[in-house]
Amino acid sequence: MMKSHADKAIEEFVRGQLGCNCPAKVFDLIDVVDNPVEFENLPANQLIKIGGILLVLVLQVEVWEPLQSNLESMFKRGIEMRDARRFNRFRLVVATPDADKARRSLEKHFETFSGIDEKIHLHVVTPGQLPHITAS
Repeated sequence: MMKSHADKAIEEFVRGQLGCNCPAKVFDLIDVVDNPVEFENLPANQLIKIGGILLVLVLQVEVWEPLQSNLESMFKRGIEMRDARRFNRFRLVVATPDADKARRSLEKHFETFSGIDEKIHLHVVTPGQLPHITAS
């Protein structure tokens, strides 16, 4: 089966930008959900489900500071979803023009959360680093 342009872009982003070492076959099944209902009270743009093992939640915001108050809730919801659906990892990607400053602050905040494990990750990128994707 030929991969779509969007699926290739997602695979390149997840492998390159996020540093995921998932086997290639995982990327044969990619589902993109715009405005995921599981995160309806939070500023989530897209949820990308990859191969039944990886969940990637993408937030694209101009101003990142207000995210700090919702960050722990987003991770808790992501962990619940990961565990309930038997995924292996949950990655939260925040895309903002001020990525360097946001990264330092959000990572410091992230480190204070209780209940985090080695299977959740926070990534902060610029909007230009995101793959161009649409929900299927």
